[in-house]
Amino acid sequence: MNYTPPVFEPVVYVPAPNKDQVRNLLVHGIYAVSHETIPIPGGANHWCLYFRTSKHESVRVDMTPSHIQPSTVLSGGSKGNMIISYPQSPWSNSVTCVVSMSVCENLTEGFLLDYLIASNRHRYEFDGSGQGCRTWTSDQIHLLSNAGYMTGPVAEAHSAILLAYPSKTPVALARGAYY
Repeated sequence: MNYTPPVFEPVVYVPAPNKDQVRNLLVHGIYAVSHETIPIPGGANHWCLYFRTSKHESVRVDMTPSHIQPSTVLSGGSKGNMIISYPQSPWSNSVTCVVSMSVCENLTEGFLLDYLIASNRHRYEFDGSGQGCRTWTSDQIHLLSNAGYMTGPVAEAHSAILLAYPSKTPVALARGAYY
């Protein structure tokens, strides 16, 4: 019996039936958010983006290692999944730092997500220890800012990503790679 594994799809909507609803929402701001400390030497935090849709709701855009799809660029790493979820809250309960950034008017979730995908930002690999989310998050802030879609305080977000929370200890960015 021959088995053909499914094709790796790096973009995942959770739950999948909400995809169209999520893509049509207007984005009123973007949060760069750190979460719990990752259990690795150095103690960095997990970082992702939340696209704010209202005062009390956001869509989470989270690049996480697949741990099952081997990397093609970084030795010993794994390809990532860009997980798009609609928790219908500003952010999760495990937040340790939030930097709020403004966006230009009339942007939809779908437009920004399509821009990230057209820029191949969904094709990302993590190192062998599963690190790289801070680099990916910082890269997306830079990309969206340079395109004029996101405005200040971008420099504050970049600086915040270089620290571990709650200690505010400097932690170098882990290497990630786009494929």
